[in-house]
Amino acid sequence: MAEKLNSLSEPFGFEGDPALASLCTAVGIQSELGKKDFDRLSPFFTNESEEDFLKSDIIIQDGKIGLRLFRKDQKNLQVRHPDFAYLIDKDSFNEQEELAQILIFPMDIAETYRRRGFQLVIVPTWLKSSVLDEDAVKYFYANSWEVRNNIALTQVNLMLNQQLPFFGTHDIVDHLLGADINQYNILRMLYCESAPILNRVFQGEKRSSLSHLLVSYLIGVLLDDLAQPKWYASARHSQLVRTALAVTEGNSLKILQKDEVIIPNSFHRLMTAVRSEYFSQKCVDALFEEFLWEIAL
Repeated sequence: MAEKLNSLSEPFGFEGDPALASLCTAVGIQSELGKKDFDRLSPFFTNESEEDFLKSDIIIQDGKIGLRLFRKDQKNLQVRHPDFAYLIDKDSFNEQEELAQILIFPMDIAETYRRRGFQLVIVPTWLKSSVLDEDAVKYFYANSWEVRNNIALTQVNLMLNQQLPFFGTHDIVDHLLGADINQYNILRMLYCESAPILNRVFQGEKRSSLSHLLVSYLIGVLLDDLAQPKWYASARHSQLVRTALAVTEGNSLKILQKDEVIIPNSFHRLMTAVRSEYFSQKCVDALFEEFLWEIAL
């Protein structure tokens, strides 16, 4: 699969090669199930506090590649979000209309979301780094791989094209459930402003500057948040994106060329503040200044 992905454009949708795209999604989801640092999906299928209770098989049914999920103890499953109606195949239900298993066919889901205004896509470099590599990136945590690979450039282009990655449990739970194209596009002007700035900044001497890459990483994380229904159109997120973009364009940030990527603690405190209603804008501004100070050391 990795060799095939190397020959494809980035990102690619389900239209050209639905079998490969479906396999990528099935493999990606399956690889995360039951893993503490990766699995976002399993808790939505039980009302109890359970871990590693699901089993999965990659299947082919009616010529379509899919994923079958079922409980290890063979009990029926429960669903905790109405939007799973867009994801679960009708054959998941038994004759008693109980959810004995969950059948997911990615190409059908992609078509459903296409009608809702989104294009579901595979991002090969992200899939390879998070699933296919031996040392998979724990993308729920700040990490140096995403800093070095400047994820903001990919993220902003995805948002401009109304594309949602679809190859992991995070993609389903945090992006697909509750997705609404009208709410998603409220800040479209921000994405249109961000893309040319990021492309322009990282074409020159700032391309490999660690300080600039760290600010860009912050922008990428903020943009990923804005692509999630719970933070659609967040004024605090969008304001910080614009502030960070101005910093990358300006000359106040030192151009640092370092081998080791160190994400400062202020980054985590800043993201906590941005995501919480209990922190004031003044606090967010102060944490951003602290972040800039730390990355310039």
